[in-house]
Amino acid sequence: MAAAVLVLFIILLPVVLHSAEYHIPAPVATVQGQDFSVWEQVCEPGFGNINNIAVIAMAEYQGRLYALTRNDAAGVEVWRTSGTSWEQISFPGGIKNGIYGNTWINNHMGAIVVFKGKLYCGFSSGIQGSFLKSSGCEIWRYDGTNWEAVISDRKDREESGTITAISGCGDKDGETTAQITDAAKAWAVNQWAGGVLQITSGNGKSRRFDIISNTADTLKIQQNEIAGERGTEFTVCDTKHYVNPFPLHEYDLGTVQAGDSYEIGTGFDENGFGDYWNKVLPKLIVFENKLYASTALNYENGGQVWYTADGDHWTVTQPSRSLGLFHTDPNYIDSKKPVTRGVPALGVCNVSGSDVLYAGSLGSEGNLGSCARFARLTEKGWELIVDSSVDDNETGTNENGFGGGMACTMFNGNFNVWTIECFNNELFVGFQSLGGTRVLYSPTGSAEDGSWFFSAGGDSGIPNGFDGVVNEGTIKTMYPDKIYQNIAINLFPFNNYLYAGLISLYMPAYGATEEYLTGSQIWKTGDGRTWQTVTKNGFEDKKVLTFEAFAVFNNSLHVAGSRASNTVGGGLGGAKIYRLAPGAACAVQRASIRYNLKRPDKDVVFISGTIKPGTVADPLSENVTVTVQAATGEIIFIDTLPAGSFRKLGFSGENYYFLKPWGGNSKIDVMSIDLATSRFFLAAANENLTRLPAETGAAADIAIAVDIGNDCGAASNSFAVTKDAQTGVPRQLTFSAQ
Repeated sequence: MAAAVLVLFIILLPVVLHSAEYHIPAPVATVQGQDFSVWEQVCEPGFGNINNIAVIAMAEYQGRLYALTRNDAAGVEVWRTSGTSWEQISFPGGIKNGIYGNTWINNHMGAIVVFKGKLYCGFSSGIQGSFLKSSGCEIWRYDGTNWEAVISDRKDREESGTITAISGCGDKDGETTAQITDAAKAWAVNQWAGGVLQITSGNGKSRRFDIISNTADTLKIQQNEIAGERGTEFTVCDTKHYVNPFPLHEYDLGTVQAGDSYEIGTGFDENGFGDYWNKVLPKLIVFENKLYASTALNYENGGQVWYTADGDHWTVTQPSRSLGLFHTDPNYIDSKKPVTRGVPALGVCNVSGSDVLYAGSLGSEGNLGSCARFARLTEKGWELIVDSSVDDNETGTNENGFGGGMACTMFNGNFNVWTIECFNNELFVGFQSLGGTRVLYSPTGSAEDGSWFFSAGGDSGIPNGFDGVVNEGTIKTMYPDKIYQNIAINLFPFNNYLYAGLISLYMPAYGATEEYLTGSQIWKTGDGRTWQTVTKNGFEDKKVLTFEAFAVFNNSLHVAGSRASNTVGGGLGGAKIYRLAPGAACAVQRASIRYNLKRPDKDVVFISGTIKPGTVADPLSENVTVTVQAATGEIIFIDTLPAGSFRKLGFSGENYYFLKPWGGNSKIDVMSIDLATSRFFLAAANENLTRLPAETGAAADIAIAVDIGNDCGAASNSFAVTKDAQTGVPRQLTFSAQ
């Protein structure tokens, strides 16, 4: 029996070791945040390819971090960590880009999640706009070695052949439809009606046409390249140039001709769940052991949410399109223009007694009004929480745009729900808006009036866009409305904080050019009410336009610094990935900052507290920096003691001390660090400290950071402010934890 157990252990041991092995990329650069956090850049920009302008999704799987890129030039790429570096994952057949070489699969948005032991990847095709140029979104899964199509034309091949003749396929030739013939076929009448013709070779490769009807060898097809022109758009097989009005972009569709190969697809397993206007797949989320997928940028039919329990059989949630909301517009099928072109955000939260799946979207222009809509999933389907139809009045947070009402637009209101997260038992929603991004929260997630409150923007005390900055370039060329620099947000909870990565405006065609960029921003909050800056300059890279794709890998927070602005605009170089380095745990017991109002060079600083490094620290061989900073950003005091400044107290133990030598130029006079007890103290006299203004209140938030090498710990506390009786300016700041 013992021998059998031993054999079993030996057989299982390699599996256990393999599953526990992590591939951790080595840092290539380090930068410090304004909150004193340390972030490590862990990949070369774009993984060495400047066309990988964004990393739009990341996830941990089998001890590796996987990353999906946006690549408008060659198509999406997939990368994963390998040892201390990265490696590109080939698609079937050794193809590197676009899954099967389809350059239209550029991944402006995308998603990645582990479900049933496999990695599911949502790939997207096309960009924002009412003009298509898309082959539809796709889902593929990966087991660490092999790819398998889930939602894709490549999942099966129902019919294929070669075009032998084309007729009626000219622009403005009198008929909107055309005929495609394959003389080798003998189909049943209308066998393929309702299907999609997919061109698979030639200059028109990847183009799609709706099949209206068919005879034994001929398909009657209708082009559907422009939303809202169903039945009036001509089917054109020649090369044609298209100009999408907003956001402005141009493209050509190649010629379809006799000799080109084709396939015919039907059913939900085809690209876009059978609707190629489902251009992008922004979200994959697991809820109640089911995988949910949302679609977006469907200007023709409206966004959808699908789900599966096994990864193979999918069902669309009800209402099946646009959350059941449609404007009246005769240019659309059955005069129904979708209010909700997509569902960019899905999120799970328990604020009502049980976990609930929420969906957020935008509202297109039309008679039902614009701006954001919000819904929760029930047994009967989607139930609207935010929409003008929720109640009989026209006011309150349940109206369009969470209170914007019928006057709400993308310039002035909560236009589009971009992100949904649960934090501190409250439901948080982040918005896309040209009037500046904002964040709302709700303790209940209710449809009742007054259930939502601003966390950032609106009446929160924090300006729209977090910094209130307006893009000056757009004022000259775009609209009379103010267009803010920070227009959207990605939320992510990690270790007692809710992080917010902002999306900066970059649309050169409308004046938002590179000269107005300052780099994207990250903020964080511990209570959902007060926000602290992590970076306001793209981690010292003004070309970083978006912080996105937050993920936890090996218990560390990772985020992509993309050099692209999501669904619009071009790119400015290869994206980066940053990792939040393990930080020291810092706490302040007592601190005093005394200003000498008569002698500004006689100010005094005294601090005592605890510092517990997150990594192996050595004050003997590393720089030690102490920073005192006001919440408004002013540096009150900062000093760095270079490596070699400290001495060890005794021959054993971990107690280190510094004494300022005669004639020394350090600001700190004395400092002690005892790593065994985690205690430290310092004193600095005869200093000229930064003064706080007279309007400072009776209390001021002050952050104190201690860096030992790259290991930084910081603590923020409310200091009591004592003011001079005559001038009213602060003369002493004190804090005591006791």
